[in-house]
Amino acid sequence: MLFIKIHNFSDGIHELEFNESVKKLNLDEPFENNVLCKIRMDKSSGQIVIDGEIECEANLTCDRCGEVFHKDLKNEFKNVYIFSNEPQVSEEENVYYLNREADKIDLTDDIKDYARLSIPMKVLCNDECKGLCVQCGTNLNYSDCNCKKEIDSGSVWSALNKLKNLDN
Repeated sequence: MLFIKIHNFSDGIHELEFNESVKKLNLDEPFENNVLCKIRMDKSSGQIVIDGEIECEANLTCDRCGEVFHKDLKNEFKNVYIFSNEPQVSEEENVYYLNREADKIDLTDDIKDYARLSIPMKVLCNDECKGLCVQCGTNLNYSDCNCKKEIDSGSVWSALNKLKNLDN
């Protein structure tokens, strides 16, 4: 759990840093070791603005070649907490309402969400990954294969040509 006890801080800007294990945060694979969270908290009488940056490590599987590799991941977020006398639900993303009597902010779920969002949509071991041969499965990053590389354009388009000929 990652809490900030807000009643301990005066109004103004505060720099905080948390280093929690992925197990303590209940982050499963592919994450490992610790999650470093750097927080810049700007507290005033009416609101708290948190600018956060997380750094974590993961063992990912390349989408092209299938190799498992280690990657350092980073992500940033910004949350606004507005003090209110009555419970409210915000329709805006990353805006939350806090009761004026609240003494802490729980960042656990946000940290977990932003760690998961730090995983790229396309996971590549490196930008130059050649992937696997579609015929024999050889990892082309390590060696070439002897498979025929030419594409028979006739066979690629044969199904469409048949449909075209049906219209004639």
